[in-house]
Amino acid sequence: MLEMLTLLRLSCEGEYEHEYTSVYTFHSASANLTIELTDDYAVRHDTLNDLNKAIMYWLLIVIAQAPLEMQSIFQRYLDAVSSNDALRSIGQVEMGKSVALELAKTLPPTSTVSHFPSWGNCKADLANDLARSFSSRMLYNGEATHLSSLPEVEFKSSLAEIKKNLHEINDQINSGLKKMTIEDLSSVLYKAGSHVLADSRPDLDLLFHIVSIPIKVFNVKPEVEIKLMTEVINMWAWTLRRRKGLFSSACDLINPLNQSIQFTPTDREEMKPRHNTVKRMLKPHHILLDFVLSRFQAARYQNRTLVLITSRLLKNTLSNVKHWSTHPLSRELRIRLIIFGFSLCQGSRMEDNVECNLREVCYLAGLDWFKLTPSFNFGSNRLQHESELRLLQDLLAMVIVDKPVNAHHLSSLDPGTKLNRLPGQTSATVASLCHSDRNHLFQLLLENEIIRLMAWQNPLSDVKRGKNVESIISKATGEGQSC
Repeated sequence: MLEMLTLLRLSCEGEYEHEYTSVYTFHSASANLTIELTDDYAVRHDTLNDLNKAIMYWLLIVIAQAPLEMQSIFQRYLDAVSSNDALRSIGQVEMGKSVALELAKTLPPTSTVSHFPSWGNCKADLANDLARSFSSRMLYNGEATHLSSLPEVEFKSSLAEIKKNLHEINDQINSGLKKMTIEDLSSVLYKAGSHVLADSRPDLDLLFHIVSIPIKVFNVKPEVEIKLMTEVINMWAWTLRRRKGLFSSACDLINPLNQSIQFTPTDREEMKPRHNTVKRMLKPHHILLDFVLSRFQAARYQNRTLVLITSRLLKNTLSNVKHWSTHPLSRELRIRLIIFGFSLCQGSRMEDNVECNLREVCYLAGLDWFKLTPSFNFGSNRLQHESELRLLQDLLAMVIVDKPVNAHHLSSLDPGTKLNRLPGQTSATVASLCHSDRNHLFQLLLENEIIRLMAWQNPLSDVKRGKNVESIISKATGEGQSC
């Protein structure tokens, strides 16, 4: 049932991703299920909605009768990896797993917690228990897979060592002595559970200790955050030196006049491999940027070191814009990096020379795209178009309100002498005029880029295909003025 929802949802996405070349057959390898649908998307939508209502109604009845069993089934389904999962892009929506995740944390009607009101518009659920049990299941499965491949002698030796550790822990608990850390205790219990899964004949002594010894939960380790972020940023710099991902020229834009001309219809199957190659090339930097953004927003007000290393990452990346890929699909990643740079300039207190240098490379990186031959990701993938439009709108709103702060200057000179200079030995007045001209030029180019993209996305200003050009630009301008 859940795989059926995934396939139907995938068929509905074709309205945006394959607008001109409909796909009629969909297959699930994990469920050995194949469905064939009409090209009428309205029928697909109605079928998906009706089936989703029926499945949710039936599953909620079953959860009320067997909550623990259903939670186990949902977790196995979420943990399952089919043969074609490796071919799916990261971030793809699977409705079946979304429904399973939602139901796996649903409280059964018999739970007393289910009678709590929805304080803060947040309904009580079992999200905490689900996260804990699912992480444990992942570790158990990994240990069990390794143990299953061991020779019998090594397996018995490992089993004996685990039993010895469990007996020692049990004796410590009974005597009131606690010499083991929570991390060591959790590790031993995880390994014991893996032995139970890997052994064809369950060991009753092992099961007794697993049940009798309380399971502890792992804690996060904030002390490794800076070290981890430093390693991530070092590897980002490594991709720059080795010309990987965003910094690779393998998929740079080729002048159409240097390519052969073919008067044949567009073949989506022929274009798909090239499209996937570029997406795979850029995806690692998208993932790394998501991670850096997330950690930066979470710790920017409590960790100055994190802000410092992030600003160095951005300055180094934006300064090497000449090495960025010029493929049309790289524009989304380009805009995200520039938005990140502007948000750092506008939302962090920095020394004015550092702020001036970072803001300058943000503008240079943004203007670099417009020196290239105009190129767009033309095609039937409306999701890509809308994503780029939203990013361009966000960037335009940030550029409209952008202005230098220059409120924190470190110098041994007396501020009253007016001898303090910004990079390039320019005064604050000259720097302000240069910024005004550059800001106005960047605004015009962004507005023109939005108009060009909307000419393909929604040439007739159809309400069903999104907002028109005027509303998008006026909204960005209005947001900028209100800020």
